Amino acid sequence: MHSAHAQAPAHSEPPEHLAGKAGCVAANLQDIEAIDEAGRIIQAFNASRNGARVYLNKAEVWSSSKPDSLGRHEKSLIEPFIEGTYQKFNSNTGYAQDGFRTMQALSHFSFHFTGGKKLLC
Repeated sequence: MHSAHAQAPAHSEPPEHLAGKAGCVAANLQDIEAIDEAGRIIQAFNASRNGARVYLNKAEVWSSSKPDSLGRHEKSLIEPFIEGTYQKFNSNTGYAQDGFRTMQALSHFSFHFTGGKKLLC
């Protein structure tokens, strides 16, 4: 079975100024919730069909190891690095790259699965 997108490898060591996953702050919470919702949609999509599977490159919130002048640690949303060339499959404005039918199907599925409230592209 071929994958439409190879599963992202786990990240290696964080950049020097970042130290591990940290608690979410309000600004990052919406991003984390959106990532979790995308994962739920992708899981339902994969379960609904045979063929190529789609994998999520799941980001995490990391905290800076160096505090600012007020002692706060900056939070950043960090994605695992994906080896290879970046490929844009489609967009919410109608762009669709030829040859990636599974990704087009995922976008279509996400719209209908969420009652038109979400669109993965």
